[in-house]
Amino acid sequence: PKLAEESNTELISRLSHLDGWHRDMAQRLLVERNDPTSIEDLEALAKNGASELGRFHALWTLEGMNVLNSDLLFETLGDQNFLLKNTSLRLL
Repeated sequence: PKLAEESNTELISRLSHLDGWHRDMAQRLLVERNDPTSIEDLEALAKNGASELGRFHALWTLEGMNVLNSDLLFETLGDQNFLLKNTSLRLL
């Protein structure tokens, strides 16, 4: 697939893809675009996504865009998922 031609919304959904290549490329493209209109969707994915890897990538994408806020990290720090807890603590 030509991910560079996909919308931000499509790329954000790829952050939860089963294949790591799709997650990594979507994250890279979102960081490169640095589009502020995608922040709300990325934060929603980080908070409520069904995939722990999607939530993980959403946090790192926000970090790469330099828009990650401590309120979101404190919220995800209280999550039951150890990957999110560790990632949140690391990013704090």
